Amino acid sequence: NYIGIFNTGHEPEDLIRLVTVEGINKEKKRRDPGKGKPWAARTRFKQATKIKEFGAWLVKIKKRTGWTENHFEELPNLYKIKHIPKHKTFSAKQISKLFEVAGGSEEFFEHIPFLALSCFAGLRPFEVGDPNDNKRRYDFANAEGWEVDSLVTGGKLIQVPAFDDDSGARRSKISYDRQADLSANGFAWIEWWAEQKEIDLPTEGLVDFSYNTFVKIRKAAGITRWIDDGLRHTAASMFHQNVAFKATTSYWMDSLGHDRAVYKKHYSDTKRPAEVKEYFEITPEKLFSKEKKVAKDGNEKTI
Repeated sequence: NYIGIFNTGHEPEDLIRLVTVEGINKEKKRRDPGKGKPWAARTRFKQATKIKEFGAWLVKIKKRTGWTENHFEELPNLYKIKHIPKHKTFSAKQISKLFEVAGGSEEFFEHIPFLALSCFAGLRPFEVGDPNDNKRRYDFANAEGWEVDSLVTGGKLIQVPAFDDDSGARRSKISYDRQADLSANGFAWIEWWAEQKEIDLPTEGLVDFSYNTFVKIRKAAGITRWIDDGLRHTAASMFHQNVAFKATTSYWMDSLGHDRAVYKKHYSDTKRPAEVKEYFEITPEKLFSKEKKVAKDGNEKTI
Protein backbone atom coordinates (compact mmCIF):
# COMPACT_ATOMS: atom_id res chain seq x y z
CA ASN A 1 0.00 0.00 0.00
CA TYR A 2 3.04 2.28 -0.12
CA ILE A 3 5.10 3.95 -2.85
CA GLY A 4 8.30 4.60 -0.94
CA ILE A 5 7.04 6.60 2.03
CA PHE A 6 3.83 7.56 0.22
CA ASN A 7 0.55 5.74 0.82
CA THR A 8 -1.47 4.63 -2.21
CA GLY A 9 -4.48 6.01 -0.43
CA HIS A 10 -3.28 9.60 -0.71
CA GLU A 11 -5.42 11.93 -2.77
CA PRO A 12 -4.00 12.01 -6.35
CA GLU A 13 -3.08 15.71 -6.13
CA ASP A 14 -1.26 15.20 -2.84
CA LEU A 15 0.52 12.14 -4.18
CA ILE A 16 1.76 13.99 -7.28
CA ARG A 17 2.96 16.88 -5.10
CA LEU A 18 4.80 14.54 -2.76
CA VAL A 19 6.44 12.60 -5.60
CA THR A 20 7.53 15.75 -7.45
CA VAL A 21 8.07 18.61 -4.99
CA GLU A 22 9.21 16.44 -2.08
CA GLY A 23 10.74 13.68 -4.19
CA ILE A 24 12.18 14.12 -7.69
CA ASN A 25 12.77 17.87 -7.36
CA LYS A 26 14.77 17.49 -4.15
CA GLU A 27 16.86 14.50 -5.14
CA LYS A 28 20.59 15.07 -5.48
CA LYS A 29 23.44 13.12 -7.05
CA ARG A 30 25.02 10.74 -4.58
CA ARG A 31 28.30 10.10 -6.40
CA ASP A 32 30.96 12.11 -8.15
CA PRO A 33 31.07 13.82 -10.53
CA GLY A 34 28.54 16.34 -9.30
CA LYS A 35 27.88 14.77 -5.90
CA GLY A 36 25.37 16.89 -3.99
CA LYS A 37 24.03 18.65 -7.09
CA PRO A 38 20.37 18.27 -8.16
CA TRP A 39 19.49 15.50 -10.59
CA ALA A 40 20.08 16.35 -14.24
CA ALA A 41 17.03 16.91 -16.46
CA ARG A 42 17.51 13.55 -18.18
CA THR A 43 17.65 11.73 -14.83
CA ARG A 44 14.45 13.42 -13.66
CA PHE A 45 12.68 12.45 -16.86
CA LYS A 46 13.84 8.83 -16.59
CA GLN A 47 12.66 8.58 -13.00
CA ALA A 48 9.29 10.14 -13.86
CA THR A 49 8.89 7.60 -16.67
CA LYS A 50 9.68 4.72 -14.32
CA ILE A 51 7.12 6.02 -11.80
CA LYS A 52 4.53 6.21 -14.59
CA GLU A 53 5.26 2.57 -15.43
CA PHE A 54 4.93 1.70 -11.75
CA GLY A 55 1.57 3.45 -11.70
CA ALA A 56 0.41 1.27 -14.59
CA TRP A 57 1.36 -1.80 -12.55
CA LEU A 58 -0.61 -0.51 -9.55
CA VAL A 59 -3.68 -0.31 -11.78
CA LYS A 60 -3.15 -3.93 -12.83
CA ILE A 61 -3.33 -5.03 -9.22
CA LYS A 62 -6.19 -2.67 -8.38
CA LYS A 63 -7.80 -5.21 -6.08
CA ARG A 64 -4.84 -4.71 -3.74
CA THR A 65 -4.19 -1.01 -4.36
CA GLY A 66 -7.62 0.42 -5.07
CA TRP A 67 -6.19 2.24 -8.13
CA THR A 68 -8.59 2.28 -11.08
CA GLU A 69 -6.49 4.77 -13.06
CA ASN A 70 -2.82 5.66 -13.34
CA HIS A 71 -2.40 8.93 -11.46
CA PHE A 72 1.19 9.11 -12.71
CA GLU A 73 0.23 9.00 -16.40
CA GLU A 74 1.19 12.65 -17.02
CA LEU A 75 4.20 12.70 -14.72
CA PRO A 76 6.86 12.42 -17.50
CA ASN A 77 5.31 15.47 -19.20
CA LEU A 78 6.33 17.55 -16.17
CA TYR A 79 9.98 16.65 -16.84
CA LYS A 80 10.12 16.70 -20.61
CA ILE A 81 13.63 17.53 -21.76
CA LYS A 82 13.81 20.78 -23.64
CA HIS A 83 15.60 20.85 -26.96
CA ILE A 84 19.34 20.67 -26.42
CA PRO A 85 21.34 22.38 -29.19
CA LYS A 86 24.41 20.79 -30.72
CA HIS A 87 27.69 21.38 -28.93
CA LYS A 88 29.41 24.52 -30.11
CA THR A 89 33.08 24.33 -31.11
CA PHE A 90 36.03 26.65 -31.59
CA SER A 91 37.61 27.38 -34.93
CA ALA A 92 41.06 26.11 -35.86
CA LYS A 93 42.32 29.70 -35.75
CA GLN A 94 41.06 30.16 -32.18
CA ILE A 95 42.76 26.97 -31.03
CA SER A 96 45.95 27.99 -32.80
CA LYS A 97 45.87 31.34 -31.01
CA LEU A 98 45.58 29.62 -27.61
CA PHE A 99 48.76 27.66 -28.32
CA GLU A 100 50.51 30.74 -29.67
CA VAL A 101 49.72 32.69 -26.48
CA ALA A 102 50.66 29.84 -24.12
CA GLY A 103 53.82 28.92 -26.00
CA GLY A 104 55.10 32.47 -26.22
CA SER A 105 54.77 33.42 -22.57
CA GLU A 106 56.71 32.35 -19.50
CA GLU A 107 53.59 32.89 -17.40
CA PHE A 108 51.46 30.58 -19.52
CA PHE A 109 53.98 28.03 -20.79
CA GLU A 110 53.16 25.25 -18.31
CA HIS A 111 49.66 25.02 -19.76
CA ILE A 112 50.92 23.54 -23.04
CA PRO A 113 50.32 19.89 -21.94
CA PHE A 114 46.82 20.78 -20.72
CA LEU A 115 46.01 22.33 -24.09
CA ALA A 116 47.54 19.43 -26.04
CA LEU A 117 45.59 16.76 -24.15
CA SER A 118 42.36 18.76 -24.29
CA CYS A 119 42.53 19.79 -27.93
CA PHE A 120 44.23 16.79 -29.52
CA ALA A 121 43.23 13.84 -27.33
CA GLY A 122 39.77 15.08 -26.38
CA LEU A 123 40.17 14.71 -22.62
CA ARG A 124 37.41 16.20 -20.48
CA PRO A 125 38.21 19.03 -18.03
CA PHE A 126 37.29 16.53 -15.30
CA GLU A 127 40.05 14.23 -16.62
CA VAL A 128 42.88 16.66 -17.34
CA GLY A 129 42.34 19.82 -15.27
CA ASP A 130 39.27 20.16 -13.08
CA PRO A 131 38.82 23.84 -12.06
CA ASN A 132 36.86 22.71 -8.99
CA ASP A 133 39.41 20.22 -7.66
CA ASN A 134 43.14 20.96 -7.86
CA LYS A 135 43.96 17.31 -7.15
CA ARG A 136 42.10 16.09 -10.20
CA ARG A 137 44.71 16.40 -12.94
CA TYR A 138 45.91 14.03 -15.63
CA ASP A 139 48.78 11.87 -14.35
CA PHE A 140 51.61 11.54 -16.86
CA ALA A 141 52.15 8.00 -15.55
CA ASN A 142 49.05 7.03 -17.54
CA ALA A 143 50.76 8.00 -20.79
CA GLU A 144 52.50 4.60 -20.67
CA GLY A 145 55.90 6.15 -21.25
CA TRP A 146 54.67 7.60 -24.55
CA GLU A 147 55.60 4.26 -26.09
CA VAL A 148 52.27 3.13 -27.58
CA ASP A 149 52.01 4.39 -31.15
CA SER A 150 48.68 5.18 -32.77
CA LEU A 151 48.31 3.57 -36.18
CA VAL A 152 45.38 5.89 -36.86
CA THR A 153 46.71 9.38 -36.14
CA GLY A 154 50.46 8.79 -36.04
CA GLY A 155 50.46 10.07 -32.47
CA LYS A 156 50.34 8.16 -29.18
CA LEU A 157 47.73 6.11 -27.32
CA ILE A 158 47.36 7.03 -23.67
CA GLN A 159 45.29 5.63 -20.82
CA VAL A 160 42.44 7.58 -19.25
CA PRO A 161 41.43 5.76 -16.06
CA ALA A 162 37.96 6.17 -14.58
CA PHE A 163 39.27 5.85 -11.01
CA ASP A 164 42.55 6.52 -9.23
CA ASP A 165 44.27 3.21 -8.42
CA ASP A 166 45.50 4.35 -5.01
CA SER A 167 42.67 6.47 -3.60
CA GLY A 168 39.77 5.09 -5.61
CA ALA A 169 38.71 8.68 -6.36
CA ARG A 170 36.76 9.34 -9.54
CA ARG A 171 38.95 10.48 -12.42
CA SER A 172 36.45 10.54 -15.28
CA LYS A 173 32.83 11.41 -15.96
CA ILE A 174 32.29 7.90 -17.31
CA SER A 175 32.64 4.73 -15.24
CA TYR A 176 35.12 2.79 -17.39
CA ASP A 177 38.76 3.16 -18.41
CA ARG A 178 39.54 4.07 -21.99
CA GLN A 179 42.50 4.54 -24.30
CA ALA A 180 42.58 8.00 -25.86
CA ASP A 181 44.36 8.85 -29.11
CA LEU A 182 46.69 11.86 -28.89
CA SER A 183 47.19 12.99 -32.48
CA ALA A 184 50.64 13.49 -34.00
CA ASN A 185 50.48 17.27 -33.71
CA GLY A 186 49.24 16.96 -30.13
CA PHE A 187 52.22 14.80 -29.21
CA ALA A 188 54.50 17.26 -31.03
CA TRP A 189 53.37 19.92 -28.56
CA ILE A 190 54.25 17.69 -25.59
CA GLU A 191 57.68 17.00 -27.13
CA TRP A 192 58.31 20.67 -27.88
CA TRP A 193 57.27 21.69 -24.37
CA ALA A 194 59.74 19.19 -22.87
CA GLU A 195 62.52 20.25 -25.26
CA GLN A 196 62.09 23.92 -24.37
CA LYS A 197 62.31 23.03 -20.67
CA GLU A 198 65.31 20.78 -21.42
CA ILE A 199 63.70 17.80 -19.69
CA ASP A 200 62.76 14.28 -20.75
CA LEU A 201 59.21 13.49 -21.73
CA PRO A 202 57.22 13.36 -18.47
CA THR A 203 56.33 9.87 -17.26
CA GLU A 204 55.09 10.86 -13.79
CA GLY A 205 53.57 13.85 -12.05
CA LEU A 206 50.39 15.78 -12.76
CA VAL A 207 49.53 18.12 -15.61
CA ASP A 208 49.76 21.75 -14.56
CA PHE A 209 46.48 23.68 -14.64
CA SER A 210 45.26 26.87 -13.00
CA TYR A 211 41.80 28.15 -13.83
CA ASN A 212 42.75 31.78 -13.22
CA THR A 213 45.81 31.48 -15.44
CA PHE A 214 43.79 29.78 -18.16
CA VAL A 215 41.27 32.61 -18.13
CA LYS A 216 44.18 34.96 -18.83
CA ILE A 217 45.27 32.76 -21.75
CA ARG A 218 41.75 32.82 -23.18
CA LYS A 219 41.55 36.59 -22.93
CA ALA A 220 45.02 37.08 -24.40
CA ALA A 221 43.96 34.85 -27.32
CA GLY A 222 41.02 37.16 -27.95
CA ILE A 223 38.36 34.60 -27.01
CA THR A 224 35.80 36.71 -25.19
CA ARG A 225 32.98 34.17 -25.23
CA TRP A 226 34.07 30.84 -23.79
CA ILE A 227 32.36 27.55 -24.64
CA ASP A 228 32.04 25.15 -21.70
CA ASP A 229 33.91 21.92 -22.52
CA GLY A 230 34.62 23.59 -25.85
CA LEU A 231 38.15 22.23 -26.26
CA ARG A 232 36.93 18.63 -25.95
CA HIS A 233 33.90 19.25 -28.16
CA THR A 234 36.15 20.75 -30.82
CA ALA A 235 38.55 17.81 -30.64
CA ALA A 236 35.74 15.25 -30.85
CA SER A 237 34.18 16.97 -33.83
CA MET A 238 37.51 17.26 -35.66
CA PHE A 239 38.48 13.63 -34.99
CA HIS A 240 35.14 12.32 -36.25
CA GLN A 241 35.34 14.42 -39.41
CA ASN A 242 38.98 13.84 -40.38
CA VAL A 243 38.79 11.46 -43.34
CA ALA A 244 42.59 11.26 -43.35
CA PHE A 245 42.34 9.14 -40.22
CA LYS A 246 41.30 5.68 -41.36
CA ALA A 247 39.12 4.73 -38.42
CA THR A 248 35.49 3.81 -37.81
CA THR A 249 33.01 5.93 -35.89
CA SER A 250 33.14 3.29 -33.15
CA TYR A 251 36.91 3.83 -32.80
CA TRP A 252 36.37 7.50 -31.97
CA MET A 253 33.44 6.77 -29.67
CA ASP A 254 35.70 4.41 -27.69
CA SER A 255 38.66 6.80 -27.76
CA LEU A 256 36.61 9.81 -26.67
CA GLY A 257 34.31 7.95 -24.29
CA HIS A 258 30.87 8.75 -25.67
CA ASP A 259 28.04 6.71 -27.15
CA ARG A 260 26.37 6.67 -30.57
CA ALA A 261 23.51 8.90 -29.45
CA VAL A 262 25.99 11.64 -28.48
CA TYR A 263 27.83 11.19 -31.77
CA LYS A 264 24.66 11.49 -33.87
CA LYS A 265 23.45 14.47 -31.86
CA HIS A 266 26.63 16.52 -31.75
CA TYR A 267 29.41 15.28 -34.02
CA SER A 268 27.96 13.74 -37.19
CA ASP A 269 27.68 16.96 -39.20
CA THR A 270 30.34 17.31 -41.87
CA LYS A 271 32.88 20.07 -41.33
CA ARG A 272 34.80 21.95 -44.01
CA PRO A 273 37.77 19.74 -44.99
CA ALA A 274 40.07 22.78 -45.02
CA GLU A 275 39.12 23.60 -41.42
CA VAL A 276 39.82 20.04 -40.27
CA LYS A 277 43.16 20.00 -42.11
CA GLU A 278 44.15 23.35 -40.58
CA TYR A 279 43.29 22.07 -37.11
CA PHE A 280 45.60 19.06 -37.28
CA GLU A 281 48.37 21.23 -38.70
CA ILE A 282 48.57 23.37 -35.55
CA THR A 283 52.14 22.54 -34.55
CA PRO A 284 54.96 24.26 -32.65
CA GLU A 285 57.01 24.11 -35.83
CA LYS A 286 54.48 26.33 -37.60
CA LEU A 287 53.85 28.72 -34.73
CA PHE A 288 57.38 28.84 -33.35
CA SER A 289 59.93 28.41 -36.09
CA LYS A 290 63.60 27.90 -35.25
CA GLU A 291 64.29 31.51 -36.09
CA LYS A 292 61.76 32.74 -33.57
CA LYS A 293 63.12 33.16 -30.07
CA VAL A 294 61.26 31.57 -27.21
CA ALA A 295 61.00 33.04 -23.74
CA LYS A 296 63.95 32.47 -21.41
CA ASP A 297 64.23 32.49 -17.66
CA GLY A 298 66.77 34.42 -15.62
CA ASN A 299 69.42 31.73 -16.16
CA GLU A 300 69.05 32.00 -19.94
CA LYS A 301 67.47 28.57 -20.13
CA THR A 302 64.61 28.12 -22.49
CA ILE A 303 61.33 27.46 -20.75
